[in-house]
Amino acid sequence: MRGSFRPWRLIGLALLAWLLWRVDWPALGRALAGARWELVVAAALLNLPLLLLKALRWRSVLRLQGIDLPVGPSLAYYLASLYWAFLTPGRVGELARVAYLRGNHQVPAALALAGVVADRLLDLYALLWAAAVGLAWGVYPAWRAPAGVAVAGLVLAPALLALAAHRRPAAGAVPRQEGVRWPRLRARLGELGRGLTVLWQPGLWRALLLTAASYLVFFTQAWLLTAALGLGLRWGEVAPVVAVTNMAAYLPVSVSGLGTREGCLWLMLSPLGVGLAQVLALSLTMVLVFYLVSGVLGAAAWWRHPVPLRWLRQGGEPAEGESACSPEHD
Repeated sequence: MRGSFRPWRLIGLALLAWLLWRVDWPALGRALAGARWELVVAAALLNLPLLLLKALRWRSVLRLQGIDLPVGPSLAYYLASLYWAFLTPGRVGELARVAYLRGNHQVPAALALAGVVADRLLDLYALLWAAAVGLAWGVYPAWRAPAGVAVAGLVLAPALLALAAHRRPAAGAVPRQEGVRWPRLRARLGELGRGLTVLWQPGLWRALLLTAASYLVFFTQAWLLTAALGLGLRWGEVAPVVAVTNMAAYLPVSVSGLGTREGCLWLMLSPLGVGLAQVLALSLTMVLVFYLVSGVLGAAAWWRHPVPLRWLRQGGEPAEGESACSPEHD
C-alpha cells in the first residue's frame, strides 16, 4: 500500500471511460427507470447473511490455526477490512484483518496473513468451480472444452495440495544470506507456510460448507439484480458470468473493480443478447448492492474499531506495545 503511482491501475478506469463513451445514455436511463427496485432491495438485504457467513468462514479458518476468535470480533474485523478492500487495488486493504489480529490478540503477522490468504483461496476456489461448471454445461459452446478440463483440474487440486502440504520443505530451500533481512524473511515464510499447512485437517469441511453457502447467497443476489432489470437470465447462466466477473475485479488494475467488472460483463453477456446499456445498468445495481451497502457497513465497523493506517502500509504489523480498539474490550 505504498504511495507510489502505478499507471496500470488506470487500465480499469480507461476501460470504463471507453464503455461510457459508447453507451446509449437514453437506453441506460430507461433500463434503470424500468427496474423492479423491490428486487434490488431484496438483493441488498441478503448482504446480511452473506457477510455473516463469510465472517464465520474466516473464523473457522482461524480456529484450524489454533486462533479462537469470538463471533463478534470476527464480524467486526471482517467488515472493517472489507471497507478498505473496496478502496484498494487488488483488495489489499484486507490486510486490516492482519493488523487487528496482530495488535489486539498478539497473533504473529505471518500466521494472521496465512488466515487471510487461506480465506481468499477458498473464495477463489469457489469462483473457479462456479465458472468452470457453468461454462462447461452452459450456453458458451466455444468454452465448454477448456471449462471441462478446468473442472477436472479443480477435482484433482485438493489432493495435490494436500500431498504438497504434508511434505517437509527441503533444507536450504530459501538460501541463507548474510545480513538482517534474509533471516527475517525466512522466518516469515516458514510461519506463513505452517499457517497454511495446518489447514489440511478434517475440520476444513466447515470452512468449505460456509464458502458454498455464502456463494449460493451471492449468486442469488446477482440473479435478483438481473431479474430486476428484466434480462431474462437463468440462475445457472448468471452464476458463471458473475464468477468470472468477480475474479476479473480482483486484478490490481483498478479500484473496486471499476472498468474490469463492466468490461467482463459486456464480454460475457453480449453473446446472450444483453446490450451495453443493460450491462451498465446491471453494473450500477451491483455497485449499489455489493459495494455501497457493504461499504457502509464496513465503514461503520471501521469507525467503531479503527486501526492506524500505517499498520496497513507495514503489512499489518503494529509497533511494539501498540494495540487497536478491540470490540472485546469496549
